[in-house]
Formats: sequence, structure tokens, C-alpha cells
Amino acid sequence: MGGVARSAWLSSGVAQAAVLAGLELHVGRVAVPAVDGYEHPRRMREALQLLRPRDVFPFAVNTGRAKDIDHPVPYRPPDDGGPPGQTGLHNAAPMTRFHHRLKTHAGWRLRQLDARTFLWRSPHGHYWLVDASGTHRLPTAAGDWIAREADRRREARLQAA
Repeated sequence: MGGVARSAWLSSGVAQAAVLAGLELHVGRVAVPAVDGYEHPRRMREALQLLRPRDVFPFAVNTGRAKDIDHPVPYRPPDDGGPPGQTGLHNAAPMTRFHHRLKTHAGWRLRQLDARTFLWRSPHGHYWLVDASGTHRLPTAAGDWIAREADRRREARLQAA
């Protein structure tokens, strides 16, 4: 980075918070290795707060730290054949307890497309894309295609591993 851009970036609140949390930032990326356990370690929770301070449920506005961290791809213990490194920024969706319960028990489906982008499907088949700019309603055909493509890519990654 150039001197002025680097100075502005380092003086930003995100960079300062990352330094205080002991996290390594790479221009928009936080380097926190995935872990094999179910719980998200404190360092990973701090990284999530920096990357996604807002609840990822459609139209949610909560930016507090007291959120559940959901595994969009359900966690499977390694003893039951689960792959290593399931708990990481690639599989972490912060949300309030109420939204977490809706996702877990009320028929909402969630796919994490990348570190900051989430595709939600309601129990009625409506799709919403949630990213850093907010919540965007998607036509059903587009949501179905994105969901199939995300599943195909996930399966390809699992087979390659």
C-alpha cells in the first residue's frame, strides 16, 4: 500500500480494533485459522465482529456482541466422520438467539456464499441475499440457481479434500 492509503487504513477503527484483538488483517481479510471444535474461540468471535458486526438474518439490525454463532453447514463431530476445520470464518453466521432459533427450528434455510454473503430461504420459499450493503429480495428462480450452485461448489470442495 502507498504511504497515504496505508496511514488512512491503519488509522481506521477496524485496523485499530484488529490490532487490539491480536488479529492479522490483510486488506479486507482477517487471518484466523479454522478449528476442529464446535465452539468458536474468542479470537474468531472478535474477527467475526470486525467482518460482520450485524446479525446476518434478513433485515436484522443488531450490532451487539451478544450473538449466537451458527454453523450454516451443520457441525459434525470428527468422531462421527466430520471433516477437520469445520469451525471457521467460512462457516460462521452471527445472529441473535431469536433469529438462530428461527433458522434452527422454524424452517429457514441458510447458505454462506462467502465470508460476508448469506443466502436465506424462508419456509415459504422466498429468497433473500444478505451482504454488507443490506438485505436484497431475490426472485425464486435466481435464489434456486444460487443455492444449487453453492451446493455444487461445496460438494466439489469436499471431494477435492
